[in-house]
Amino acid sequence: MSTFEGLIPELPGTAIDRFEPGQRQRASAFFLSHCHTDHMRGLELDEVLPGPLYLSPVSAVFIRHRFPHHAHLVRTIAIGEQVTLAIHPVERGEKEYELTVRSIAAEHCPGSVMFFFETATQRILYTGDFRPSRRDGNTSKIRSLRPQIVYLDSTFLDPDYIHFPTRIQSAEKIVALCSQWLAEDKRNRVSLWLPAHCGSEDLFLSIFERMQEKIHITEKQRAPLLHFATLSDVLTDDATVRIHACQDHFSAFEESPEEDEMYHRLPKRLRQEPNINS
Repeated sequence: MSTFEGLIPELPGTAIDRFEPGQRQRASAFFLSHCHTDHMRGLELDEVLPGPLYLSPVSAVFIRHRFPHHAHLVRTIAIGEQVTLAIHPVERGEKEYELTVRSIAAEHCPGSVMFFFETATQRILYTGDFRPSRRDGNTSKIRSLRPQIVYLDSTFLDPDYIHFPTRIQSAEKIVALCSQWLAEDKRNRVSLWLPAHCGSEDLFLSIFERMQEKIHITEKQRAPLLHFATLSDVLTDDATVRIHACQDHFSAFEESPEEDEMYHRLPKRLRQEPNINS
């Protein structure tokens, strides 16, 4: 859960990953690193932002679907692209200045980026949530930036997370569990409780490629996800399939004695209520 307040003192007139009244009153340019709820607080407000919203092209798809009243403010910065902006600070005494912004792949979820900011006197890296890999030389690119100041996400900076499985390892484990469960009984179903509105797209693809099982999602989920061409054959509105990522799937169990019985045959550790507050 992000605790960042959204304002960087070295960059007056900007706000990042926080869009509530306190940030809106002090900023004229806004930046979004990725589309997870804890980084979008304030976008749900009816009032539109008082300035443009800079984000990646993939994040722009999600924002236009989820918060259409902000769509006209969306300005995309492609990964690797560099743009120069004129920033007009809102607070008295602050002068207009030129800000160069570079977008860097954060590899946290689809569309997630870090922002590298440069002014006449400062070089600042804002990471947001990130999980860079050595793929495409991304870690080397990050090291070459040499920022003077880093705003670093430290969610997993804890001894409990010394071992952190890779995405490939995690996907393999999930595929193995799903395969085993579905093989045990033809009545068995899998419900994937997603931790966020986006970020599971690679997992969907892995499940489909390894198991040849389509995944059911709701119509509301479907609209932005179908902008990913690789998912067009993976996702379905056919509720009879065996794997579900639809948030309302288990609510139907109350109406189906057969499925209710199936649920209670799950091991206790798998019957815990999911955390859907992200």
